[in-house]
Amino acid sequence: MMVCALETFKLLESHRENPNALSGIHPELYRCLTDRKFLVPDETDETAELIASIEKSETSDTHFSITINPTMDCNLACWYCYEDHLHDSRMPIEVLNGIRNMLRNICDNGKTRSLSLGFFGGEPLLEFKSRVVPIILEARTLCGEKQIVLNLDFTSNAVLLTRDKADFLHDTGLPVRFQIPFDGGREMHDTVKKMKNGRPTYDLTLDNLKYAVEQGIRVTVRCNYTNQSVASFHGLLDDLLPFFEKHKDSMTFSLHQVWQDERNCEETNDAVRSLEKRINAIVHADPSGVLNDVRCYADRRNAFVVNYNGDLYQCTARKFAPEDREGVLHEDGTIEHNERYRTRMASRFSNPECMECAIYPICKTCTQKRLEREQGHCLWSAEKEQYIEDVVRSRIAELYRLAAVRTAKS
Repeated sequence: MMVCALETFKLLESHRENPNALSGIHPELYRCLTDRKFLVPDETDETAELIASIEKSETSDTHFSITINPTMDCNLACWYCYEDHLHDSRMPIEVLNGIRNMLRNICDNGKTRSLSLGFFGGEPLLEFKSRVVPIILEARTLCGEKQIVLNLDFTSNAVLLTRDKADFLHDTGLPVRFQIPFDGGREMHDTVKKMKNGRPTYDLTLDNLKYAVEQGIRVTVRCNYTNQSVASFHGLLDDLLPFFEKHKDSMTFSLHQVWQDERNCEETNDAVRSLEKRINAIVHADPSGVLNDVRCYADRRNAFVVNYNGDLYQCTARKFAPEDREGVLHEDGTIEHNERYRTRMASRFSNPECMECAIYPICKTCTQKRLEREQGHCLWSAEKEQYIEDVVRSRIAELYRLAAVRTAKS
């Protein structure tokens, strides 16, 4: 997208059918259009260039992103959670050894420059001392020996993020980020996230979050809203506003509608905009992702999930069902992929209809959706024109939204 003066726009419009003529009329404008690829020579195969760029990025051994589920058990029971929680599902020592050996293999390959280590589940802090800590210490030692940048990431309800755990993570000297979910203000949150004995969690989670941030841990506050709960998040902002003003550089917000909730409610959309306006006046709110051209992590060969039992998956947004696994981690650290994984990787560039589409580079349809639905045609064939229009309009709207945020802060 290019913003230009009215005179420039009129010039472009008058040469829509013969843009090459601009090279003699306005060389500077023509050079800008070609350099930024608004104008592309007919002989250029943009699809081939895009695929080559994606392949180079997604097969690179310079960066690995590994998510580990130490357990599939959880201390809470949120009604919208898509995972099947397994009581006493503890990672066997054989899988722990496999992770250690896998990390050693990655660090010894001579190419790795950075490693992102995530902990998911289930609730990963249930196995903090027995599984998370040994993995972190092993990774820190291996990465330190090879001068590999190591980052830690947790997806946790933070009920168990006690001071001793936050202190340990601080003392590792590593960059650490937590994604901590809230379901609204105090009353609304405590109807969703409560302990098995009925004890509420809102105040405990807030206290743990604040202490963690004070120890240098970065936090993304994930607001899981519904049409019913969205207005209550103003209560969360009220409770955290003074703290946020002191820790703006360590906090972000990310708003997500619960996946079972009814979409496209205008009243809800207005409420979300109201929240975003308040958030952006205090701290940074994560962009919606509309402008993010990075492809889904599940499409990358060196990004994967190790389940507590050694099963391998690509996507964290689905159940970790045995029939959906895409490989297995052996105790010696080697990885054995299966046919499902090979099918996923092949599906990235196997749909001619997609590769001929005008919005192929910015389409967010990932391989997970291709696996779950028919692969022979565009997944949006029934409403393709509307889908393309929605994608383009969303990007333009996001550009205006970000411009408004920057203007308000300047």
